Amino acid sequence: MAKEKGFYKDVGLKVKILPYKSDVDILRNVLTKKATFATGRTSLLIHKNNGYPVVALAAIFQRSPSALLVTNENINSPYDLKNKKIMISADAITSASYMSMLFSEGVMSESIIIQKHSYNLEDLISGKTDAIASYISNEPFKLKKRGIKYKYFHPKDYGFDFYGDILYTSKQMLEDDPKTVESFTNASLKGWEYAFSNIKQTAKFIFENYNSQNKTLDELLYEGETLKKLAYDKNKKIGHISEEKFNEIAKVYRLLGLIRKDYDLNDFIHSIHSMNKLKLTSKEKNWLNDNKIIKLGTNKEWNPIEFFDKNGKYSGIAAGYLKLIEEKLQIKLQIKDNLYWYEMIEQIKNKNLDMFLAIINTPKRTEYMNFTKSYLEFPTAIVTRDDVGYIKNLNQLSNKNVSVERNFYTQELISTRNKEINLIPVNTTKEALEKVYNGSAFAYIGSLPNTGHFIKNLKYTNLKINGEAPFKTSLSFSTRKDLLILNSILQKTLDSITQEEHDIIYNEWINIKYEHSTDYKLLSIISIIIFLIMVAFYYRNKSLKIISETDTLTKIANRRKLNSFLEIEMDRSLRNNLSLSVVMIDIDFFKKVNDTYGHNIGDEVLVVLSQILNEQIRKYDLAGRWGGEEFLIICPNSNLSQTVSFCKKVQKLISEIKIGIYKDIYITVSCGIAQYSNNESINDLINRADDELYKAKNNGRNCIFPKV
Repeated sequence: MAKEKGFYKDVGLKVKILPYKSDVDILRNVLTKKATFATGRTSLLIHKNNGYPVVALAAIFQRSPSALLVTNENINSPYDLKNKKIMISADAITSASYMSMLFSEGVMSESIIIQKHSYNLEDLISGKTDAIASYISNEPFKLKKRGIKYKYFHPKDYGFDFYGDILYTSKQMLEDDPKTVESFTNASLKGWEYAFSNIKQTAKFIFENYNSQNKTLDELLYEGETLKKLAYDKNKKIGHISEEKFNEIAKVYRLLGLIRKDYDLNDFIHSIHSMNKLKLTSKEKNWLNDNKIIKLGTNKEWNPIEFFDKNGKYSGIAAGYLKLIEEKLQIKLQIKDNLYWYEMIEQIKNKNLDMFLAIINTPKRTEYMNFTKSYLEFPTAIVTRDDVGYIKNLNQLSNKNVSVERNFYTQELISTRNKEINLIPVNTTKEALEKVYNGSAFAYIGSLPNTGHFIKNLKYTNLKINGEAPFKTSLSFSTRKDLLILNSILQKTLDSITQEEHDIIYNEWINIKYEHSTDYKLLSIISIIIFLIMVAFYYRNKSLKIISETDTLTKIANRRKLNSFLEIEMDRSLRNNLSLSVVMIDIDFFKKVNDTYGHNIGDEVLVVLSQILNEQIRKYDLAGRWGGEEFLIICPNSNLSQTVSFCKKVQKLISEIKIGIYKDIYITVSCGIAQYSNNESINDLINRADDELYKAKNNGRNCIFPKV
């Protein structure tokens, strides 16, 4: 669409798009200047390692759409492809992601029959082959239209998360004409942005003008929607390309013998983000020269987003961005501290402050502030006491007292969504949580990182994160309404920050400041080579921006990890028509244990019970602490009767728990089970398990529902 919409013409480029031909060596054409730019796969890295002077400019797809497609109902995992026929490229370079996935599942190359790809879907349907290499954006939709059941095995689901469609050129072209390279890359990405923002229009244009594969319009629409999901990175940018991810891909290639041990990525990546250097106008530069004092408002205790440490040093995520802004603009901001949030808002309204670095854009705030685009997003958590059931929406808080920080974004956004909630504004997060802790407020709503920090440090053991608000904590920079030029400068500065710079800040204050534990059960599934690509696999799972994957006390999965894992398993269950069950477990009369023996003994019970769960689950199950004394177990490939049998075994082991010298402590649990039904949401599935749990508790406890 970049050519159709005139984006190339706008930057002075005349572009001719050459049709793909299978007998044309595209790489050679680029290197010999018969073509200037092209798109390729991550195998470009191998060509670079073999001495070809190629330069990667942008990744159109952050995740490759390539997958192995099957229609045989007896094939439920890559392992089931052992001794089966697969239509896949015999070229090791082209098939690297597929073969890595198969190897990780214990399927060696000698135990599969590789067939030449016919690109004829009928060969799969008729049984001439058992699996074909396909795009999840194409062939699955054709099968669905014909009512044929299918499954696909996506390498990214097994830890092999390769890029797809990499825009590249030659090193010589970059050296000779860097301006054209920059202009072409920018215009191309602008075209992709337009295409994904206008899928119907784009599909119609392709259907009428570039439809060499004779696809139907609905097939093109499906393709557009599917590819859009693969295109954007976690910061909602298109084209991002990372040396870190290429290093992880290189390790896979190395293990497959496709590149040398001493591979070198120097001069290989020249991403759009490195091209987008900070370029201020003369007017903006003059404004900075004329305004030496820019006053920054700060929130003194919004850990880990922004706060002042014990030595009075401005710290946190916002401080990381402050450092980048000062370095890039060669300025020094004047930090104003020791103000409550509501005081800061009044200060910027009265023009005593100029800007903020960590603030959420709301309708009312736009009346007196300008905002940049959001640079980081977190869930907004609902916190209650641990004896309260799951809060799935704000309607459950009607006529309840909910504490919030005064003039905080939560106060405005909650009141616009549910005016029946009784908001209790207080000065600090600590005060807000204290009100829930002592019972004067039913709930608190605030940003997840800050909430987790205070619950952990204040040791409020009777509080739990018990739901998610329908709005995110989306951080932006902001300025006074009259400082539009400063807002423009800040937006350009934000645009110039690379993904690596964003990640350094995020990792410093999220992954390090909070306990982190590697998920070794998941590692065992792909034990052959996964230790070499753990970073890439973890990077994919981190798209939810969670604080930690591990419950601090019990060292098993926390709620965020459970949600992430369950989302993946629900998708896999739906695609492959596999059973999936969840178990909600609640310790019977746990409050009595805490009241009688103290919280330390109560904590010990939680730890021992967690150890039992972790020891008893299968290697592909996941057990975690849902909150308080509630636990959730996710059981893929397990039907209702199988899950009931598992729960009976666990109940017996838990009843035998002995805690120190307290021989009279007798622990039992109630279990509620739900089996996943196609297309229901995570909340619906959890709520059904929760309903069964309450039936168990109302029927004398120490039992399992539903009865089988």
